[in-house]
Amino acid sequence: MLEKNLFKYLKPIRFRIYLKRLIHYLSYATTLWSIMSLILMIISRFIPITFLFEKIMLLALMFLFLGILYSFYKRPSYREVALIVDSMGLKERVVTALELSKDNSVIAKLQKEDAIEYLKKINYKEGISIKPPVTIVLLSFVLILTGVLVSFIPTKSYITAQEIEENLEEIEDKKKEIEKVEKLIEKDNLLTKEEKEEIKRALERLRKKIDNQKEFKDITKEAIKTNKKINEIAKEIQDKKIKKLAKELGSEEFTRNLSKHLNNKDYKGLMEEIAKMEEQLKRMDKEEIKELSKKLKELSSRIENPKVSNVLNNIASTISGNMSDSTLISQNMNNLGETLSNIMNGENISVGLNKAISVTEGLKNTTSEAVALGNSNSNQSSSGNQNSSTGGNNGQGEGTGNGTSNGSNYGNSGSTGQGGNGASIPSEKTVENYEKVFAPSNLGVEGKESGLKGTLNKSGSEDIIKVKKMGDITGESVPYNEVINTYKKQAYEEIDSKVIPESMKEIVKKYFAEIAY
Repeated sequence: MLEKNLFKYLKPIRFRIYLKRLIHYLSYATTLWSIMSLILMIISRFIPITFLFEKIMLLALMFLFLGILYSFYKRPSYREVALIVDSMGLKERVVTALELSKDNSVIAKLQKEDAIEYLKKINYKEGISIKPPVTIVLLSFVLILTGVLVSFIPTKSYITAQEIEENLEEIEDKKKEIEKVEKLIEKDNLLTKEEKEEIKRALERLRKKIDNQKEFKDITKEAIKTNKKINEIAKEIQDKKIKKLAKELGSEEFTRNLSKHLNNKDYKGLMEEIAKMEEQLKRMDKEEIKELSKKLKELSSRIENPKVSNVLNNIASTISGNMSDSTLISQNMNNLGETLSNIMNGENISVGLNKAISVTEGLKNTTSEAVALGNSNSNQSSSGNQNSSTGGNNGQGEGTGNGTSNGSNYGNSGSTGQGGNGASIPSEKTVENYEKVFAPSNLGVEGKESGLKGTLNKSGSEDIIKVKKMGDITGESVPYNEVINTYKKQAYEEIDSKVIPESMKEIVKKYFAEIAY
C-alpha cells in the first residue's frame, strides 16, 4: 500500500519533468528547422526550388516529430525523478524509499511514510519550470523573421520556380483530364473497337510517362507522339466521312460539283460553287424550282450527316415556299457552305477525339514551357558565349537556309542561323532521318478557332470544345524538323519585330534549341 502511495505522488512529478524536456527538445527542433528553412530560402533566391513552402512545412513536421520521438526516448525513470525531487530539499528520502520498496520491515515502513509525507507538502511546480529556454526561442524567432524577409526578395530563380510549379500543377490537371477522355472515348459510338483500343493505349502510355516523369522533355515527346497518333485517327475518320458525304452529294446534279470540292478539301472552290448554285436558283422557273425542291428533300433524307441534311431540307423548303426572298435563300446557301467547310476542317468528327487532341496539345505546350524555363535559367551564362561565337556564321546561314519556302532547308547546313539572332543549330541528322508528320499546306499562317459541339450533358446543356485549327488544308507528310524550323523562323521574326524583354527572347531561343531534334 505504501509503495502505491509513493508512486501515486511521483507520477505527476514525473509527467512534469517529461513535459519540461519535451518543450526544451521541441524548442531545439524549432531552431534547427528555422536554420534549415533559412538556408533553403536563401538557396531558392539563386537556384529554382519548386514547392518551397511545402518543403519547409514538411521539414517542420519532420523536426517536430523527431523532437517528440527524442523526448519520449529520454523520458525520466522513477529513479531520476527521485533524485530530482531529493535535490529540492528532501535529502535522499525518495531515493531511499524507492530502494526499500520491497522491504517490509518496520524501519522501512517508517522511512517510506516519512518520504510520502514530504512528497505531499513539496511544491514541485515551482521547482520544475516548464518554460521554454528564452535564448533558444529568441534565436528561432530571429531566424524565422529573417527567412520571411528573404522570401519577399523577387529573384529570377524564385519566379522561375513559381512558373514551374504552375506547370507541374497544370500537368497534374491534364493527367486527370486524360483519365476523363479515356472514359469519353469508351462511350464514343463514332469510333471502332480497334480505334478505341489504339487511342486508349496511347493515352495510357502518356499517363504512365507523367507518373514516372524524370524530365519534362520526355513527357513532351510522348505528348507529341500521342497527339500525332490521335490526329491520324481523326484524319482517317474525317476522310471516310467526307468521301461518304461527297458520294451522297454527287448523286444529285445540283450538288454534284460540291462533292468534287469536298473531296479535294478546296474551301475556295466550294464557296465559289455555292455562289454559282445561288445564281442558278435565281434563273430557274417555277417548274424547275418545284422539281429541284423535291430532289433536295429526297437527298436530305438519304444523307446521314444531320447538319447537312437539315440545311438541304431548309433550302428545299425556302425555294418552294418563297423564291422572292433572296436574303433567306442567300442565308441558307451560306449555311450550307459553312457546314461543309466545318466538315472539311474536321469539326464534329468525335467529341472524344477532339477532347483528346485538345488535352495532348495542351500538355505538350505546358511541358515545353517547363523545359524552356529550366533551360533559360541553367544556360543563361552559356547562351551569351554561344551568341558571340556564332554571330559571324549567322549572316551566312541566312543566305543558305532560307532559300526554300517554309524553311525546308533549315537544319541541313553546318550552321543555319537567323541573321543576327545568335541561335546555331548543329545538324546531326539529315532530313531523311526525321520522323514525318502531317503539316497544313499553309503552315505558318494564322488559323482560326472552331467551336465543336458535343452531346447534351446531365444538366441539359451542350458541351462545346474550342480547338485551334492550323489552316483549312491538311497538307502532306513532311519531315518533323522542317515543321519545327518553320515555326522557329516565324517565332524569331516575331521577337525581332516586337518589343519583347531580352529574357523572354532567350526562353524562345532555348526552347527551339532544346526541343526534340
